[in-house]
Amino acid sequence: MGFIILFIFIAVIGGMVFAVIKTLKKTDQTMTGAVADSKKISTAQDFLPFDDIDNNMIDLGGFKYRMIVECSSTNYNLKTGSEKEMIEMAFQRFLNSLQFPVTFYIQTKEIDNSKMLSQLEGDIVDTLKIFPQLKDYGEIYFQEMKNLNLSIGNTKQKKKYIIIPYDEVSELTDLNNSEKYEYALKELSIRTSMVIDGLSAVGIKATHLKNPDLLELVYSIFHKDDYSNVEHLISGEYLKLTVEGENKLNNINDFQRADQILYQAQKMIKNEILIKALTEEDDGIFGALIERLQEIRDKIEEVNENRFKEKNVKEEEVI
Repeated sequence: MGFIILFIFIAVIGGMVFAVIKTLKKTDQTMTGAVADSKKISTAQDFLPFDDIDNNMIDLGGFKYRMIVECSSTNYNLKTGSEKEMIEMAFQRFLNSLQFPVTFYIQTKEIDNSKMLSQLEGDIVDTLKIFPQLKDYGEIYFQEMKNLNLSIGNTKQKKKYIIIPYDEVSELTDLNNSEKYEYALKELSIRTSMVIDGLSAVGIKATHLKNPDLLELVYSIFHKDDYSNVEHLISGEYLKLTVEGENKLNNINDFQRADQILYQAQKMIKNEILIKALTEEDDGIFGALIERLQEIRDKIEEVNENRFKEKNVKEEEVI
């Protein structure tokens, strides 16, 4: 009797496992942006659930596109009863006016003050050139601003977005792929303008995210605790080496590779160490280390340029 019960139990468990595996396989084959066959993966970008970000629009693949607007906040709880009623009615009219679906997305992530601190540090240096007597005050003010989030007990920031889709272009069979893309871009721009105008009536300022903003948003989804490097990926040489068509990291020489390693070391020290509350001595040590790394990078760039010039001269002599 015990053997029969054990056999039935094993059969039930085996059936459940089989059903789960079968369901997961179906999910892998039907999910947009999912990679079902790991053998097809050639780069990390194959894991991303979109094909491209261009023209201030996210291309999900399969003729599916998205634009995103960032929304400001309104102090609803500070409004009077009549003001609240007006806001609610305006928001209701906005929702009723939409002829397409939208998605509300709220993101909470760590506050990144590295850009602000870097700009503040430069402003202090420029000011001290004119008023050197303010050196002590500048150092105290910079340390206070560096630790501001810890002082007020808030290290998080919350941003609100509305995601606007356009998937209907695939139904236009008379257009080629390029024409479908242009048509989707135009229609999405119209929808985005409608959303921005509708929110303005509610008293909410909405901003259409451009390419750099979209890249930062997508990057911060995967790196909510540390997304400061996204600015360097967008504006620096790192992006040029990794995005435009093929993976150019495979074609760089050892000097360029060493320069990138030092570049990342600089950013990690600046964004992970210098933002902390350090003693004046330690702060000076790490600051000097960043400057030393920059000197080494400059030397590497000089050597690399000289090698490149020598190579061109030799090729011209051969020709």
